[in-house]
Amino acid sequence: MSTPTKKTTNQPGHDIVVTSAFSLIGVALLALLANAGPKIGKVVIILMVGFAIGWALINSGWMEKILGPPTGISPIYKRFTG
Repeated sequence: MSTPTKKTTNQPGHDIVVTSAFSLIGVALLALLANAGPKIGKVVIILMVGFAIGWALINSGWMEKILGPPTGISPIYKRFTG
């Protein structure tokens, strides 16, 4: 007879708490580094902009679903172009 295996389940919302905690720790560390000096602060800003661009590229499908497909035409000129 086989021994019953205990199925482990995470508490609901566990992944949200862990992700938020790691994000807050990362932002705090970047803020501490940025405060270390003006040159390091510029490097940290460049790094943070890189993270934002990377996130936008990874989540471009989701952003297109929310914002709509890019048309290249500003919405204020849409009535003139059809």
